[in-house]
Amino acid sequence: MASNVNVKFVVILACSLLALAGIVAGAAYMTLTNSAEDHVRMGDQHVAAGDFKEASLSYSKAVSHVPTNIEWLNKWRGALLNTIPETDLEYMQAYGEHYLGILDRLAALQPMDPAAQRELLEARYEQSLMNSGSSQTWVNFINSCESSYDKLDMSTPEAKSLLRYRGFATVKSMAVVTTSSSDHDRAIADLETAIEADPDDIDAYLQLSQLRRLDWLQARNVGRPTQIAAAFEKLEESIESMREPFGDDPRFIAKELDHQVEIALRADSSVQGQKRIRAGLKGLEEPLLEAFQECDPALLSSELLVNTFSPGRSIWNIRRDDFNELGMEITERVLEVRPDDFSLRFFRGAQLMVAGRFEESDQMYQTIIDMPDIPISLDGVLLKNMRMSSLYQQANGA
Repeated sequence: MASNVNVKFVVILACSLLALAGIVAGAAYMTLTNSAEDHVRMGDQHVAAGDFKEASLSYSKAVSHVPTNIEWLNKWRGALLNTIPETDLEYMQAYGEHYLGILDRLAALQPMDPAAQRELLEARYEQSLMNSGSSQTWVNFINSCESSYDKLDMSTPEAKSLLRYRGFATVKSMAVVTTSSSDHDRAIADLETAIEADPDDIDAYLQLSQLRRLDWLQARNVGRPTQIAAAFEKLEESIESMREPFGDDPRFIAKELDHQVEIALRADSSVQGQKRIRAGLKGLEEPLLEAFQECDPALLSSELLVNTFSPGRSIWNIRRDDFNELGMEITERVLEVRPDDFSLRFFRGAQLMVAGRFEESDQMYQTIIDMPDIPISLDGVLLKNMRMSSLYQQANGA
């Protein structure tokens, strides 16, 4: 009897398991055929409710089913850009793996679209700047550039302007390693083509001028007068080419001042010679200071201010006694219109420290530490790095 019951139980159990297997199989089939659209609808609902974290998760699931759907990739990217991950590790992964991964995929799916390639190259370039201590960083970025150029119609202005990125990377690489003549000449062609395609691209002009400066410095090391003269002429031409389109731009005026000061100081490297030369440079800084005063402070980048008013720069060489006070005045004016600019706040902290105002410096660094996280972006990554640097500066100044 017990044996009959057991048999019956096994039969019933087997039938139940078969039925369950059928349900699971059916569910799996429904998931494979319908879940992608379901996840997109759920993502849209989460967006409407303002829950971008859940929306991002839903869109990512949809994309995992259909990796080639450009619309869904863009939905996922949009949700990510409105998400603030809870931990630093999650933030870095969301930016480095998910956001940049989406840009990689969008570029791969749209190989003939210059706009898609520009978004990817700009993001990868900014990321490379953060890791620019290694020459391999720029080798990898140049490879990314060439992958982006592969399917583009390089006869169009939109595509030609993208050559700026390979040119930029080559110039950055030249500062740390010896560059082959073919890569050097290609960089010149890239930057000149980018300028022709977009005459308003001052960064391309500035990088071309930096390349000519590196050529001049290298020629000086070799010591051949004719080579030095030819390189110097090219450098002068590169700076002069910016005068008409950018004559009133503080970035051009700063570049010209750097050039004038460097030429003067290299004439005599002795202590007395340097002192005499610096005394003769007074007044050259006035056009740049006036440009800073006249420019809309919202347009003055933190990078330009740091490069201009840091020790060792041109203003420091001319106005060593009060360069920091000059910089503090302009930095404070810019912070009034860009109070959330943490890079500028960090520089302000350094200026206060140089001025001996240590308590105020510590407080300025603390404002960076206390800043709330911002949605996923490169700025968000930089803010996290800046917090760590601020903690270090506080400890260093204590």
